[in-house]
Amino acid sequence: MIGGTQINSGVIDHMTSAQLRSASFKRIASAAVGIASISTLAHTQQLQTPPAATPLSASPIVRLPMDLYGGRIPFITIGVKGGRLLHVILDTGANDDILNARAVSELHLHVLNPERVEQPGGAIEMGKVDPIEIRLGTHVVDNIQFVSAPLDGLQPFLGRSIDGILGYGFLSRFVVELDYDRREVSFFDPATYVAPRDATVLPLTFRGKSPLVSVKLARPDGTLVTTWLELDTGSFEALGLDGAWVKREGLLSGHEWTRPIFGLAIGGETKGFRFRIPTALVGPYPIARPVASATTSDNAGSGFSDVAGVLGGEILNRFRVILRFADSSILLVPASRLAKRSDWIDMLGAQVVAEGSAFDTLQVRALMPRTPASEAKLHVGDLIRAVDSVSGMELTLERFGTLMGEPGRRRTLRIQRGARCLTIVVRTRRLI
Repeated sequence: MIGGTQINSGVIDHMTSAQLRSASFKRIASAAVGIASISTLAHTQQLQTPPAATPLSASPIVRLPMDLYGGRIPFITIGVKGGRLLHVILDTGANDDILNARAVSELHLHVLNPERVEQPGGAIEMGKVDPIEIRLGTHVVDNIQFVSAPLDGLQPFLGRSIDGILGYGFLSRFVVELDYDRREVSFFDPATYVAPRDATVLPLTFRGKSPLVSVKLARPDGTLVTTWLELDTGSFEALGLDGAWVKREGLLSGHEWTRPIFGLAIGGETKGFRFRIPTALVGPYPIARPVASATTSDNAGSGFSDVAGVLGGEILNRFRVILRFADSSILLVPASRLAKRSDWIDMLGAQVVAEGSAFDTLQVRALMPRTPASEAKLHVGDLIRAVDSVSGMELTLERFGTLMGEPGRRRTLRIQRGARCLTIVVRTRRLI
């Protein structure tokens, strides 16, 4: 593997490449695969004011707080029958609306004809659930066709409960505005939506239920390759790319610093490597030296030779993102992070998971050689009880990732190793 023999990439490196994409039910859903016609749209254009005679409203149907995991992955809370609240991901990379198999069982929902379906990382059991209604605040959305899939295996890598994923079926009913700066999501009626004057619109091409956006990526020699990337709000990455495509298109010269990684998909773990690309051009917006993750696992690609991978949260959170699936377009309004340096969140070199029913036990699951973690003699199996003065219920996995996500920080870790309690000092640094 390029870059040496290493076990994993990072503290919360579980979101790489296929991540929570849940390309999920592609092999069961019967929708025909095709390309939506966008021939009337320019590649990038400024929005025009709608005709005055059209009765439009800028008010959303509902606006909800958006819980951004690691500043990148949008969670919202929805209601279902019996008043139960579910914590779900808004994921443009999900072909279907997914309900965790555990929640399906607890809600006593009927699964129709469950099947074993191959996914990146391995096969899982999936099946359609009888349609139900959900609540967004006080607004009721009826006839949601969920697919049952096991998501509990992802939870230790995020340190929180995942009850479901809202994907194409749900998102296509609305114009959806993701405001990463304000941490809010707004849902609008597509028929009356008024777009911001300062937004730039990019056309989307759909293959089946997968929204694709055209992106230009720079090779080491400065030449550009244009490719389709799947729009994936459920991805932790800036760019999650197919490793074979990266090599075929010459995005590596052989002199770049790379890091082998492990990632996580809905079916299990995936493997690959991480590196930097000189520039990514999303519409008119250049992103300098974004960190890209290339997946080399079997069954991790899109299935289309001209689709290189996904465009994820580490780039999308630089904008206010407005999804207009009905018009096959995405609108971008630059936000506060637009010019911020692209980094991967891990600057320690240890993969840490949250165990226990309350996800309150942080354990080192894997280590990367030649990193602050290995140099400080952390061991696989170590329990992390405190970081500096942060301990107990305050030391969530997300908080740990934040503490270890800044370079040049001296951190004191209190470790339990078997019956021994140890104090280890680490100094974080960029690993890529």
